[in-house]
Amino acid sequence: MRQFGSEVPFAEPPDLQGQYSPYYGEHHHRWRVQCRKFVEEELLPHVEEWDEAGDIPAEELRRKAYAAGIYGATWPREFGGTPPEGSEGPWHGSWEAVKVDPFFDFILWDELVCLDSLSKSLRAHEHRIAPDRGLWQRCF
Repeated sequence: MRQFGSEVPFAEPPDLQGQYSPYYGEHHHRWRVQCRKFVEEELLPHVEEWDEAGDIPAEELRRKAYAAGIYGATWPREFGGTPPEGSEGPWHGSWEAVKVDPFFDFILWDELVCLDSLSKSLRAHEHRIAPDRGLWQRCF
């Protein structure tokens, strides 16, 4: 697999540095590109402004994220979800209808963690925290 992202040691997951991973394939790589593009174009340029204001344009962000396939990515299509290409299979999430490979969810939160305080509010409902792998070098 080709390298992707930062060349700073430990700033990216090993599979993005050309190392083999039994967990991530080409669909995962394309999903990471899609998530990172959304973060870099729609969120990062505004994070400081939103932090200062103490608010985010939630409705606008939801519409943009849904249009980009980011919002609802782990939800079934029949409930309005937007599962990424190659993500659906015999997986069981928090309830049986969820059929999205959990590694796609990890990738989304790994990209959102670059946003620091915004990502904390976005994942406030989550029960897990994405691992910190040299993220400061990658994100800032």
